[in-house]
Amino acid sequence: MMAYQRKTEDEYRLEYDYGTGLGPEVLGTYSTLAAAKIDKKAYIENEGIYPVIHKVRVRKEDRSRVCRVW
Repeated sequence: MMAYQRKTEDEYRLEYDYGTGLGPEVLGTYSTLAAAKIDKKAYIENEGIYPVIHKVRVRKEDRSRVCRVW
């Protein structure tokens, strides 16, 4: 019997809507929630904006196309 292998990975996106009518802009993508929270705190302190963290599932094959911010 084979063990189940997950085909997706969780990804956390930091998004903010600047009000330009184009919708929310992705400020960064992270593999852990802790990293996303650290950057969110930095945006609040330095820029004065309050971005939102969204958890999305991404296919493992498609992760090479996504830009990474570490």
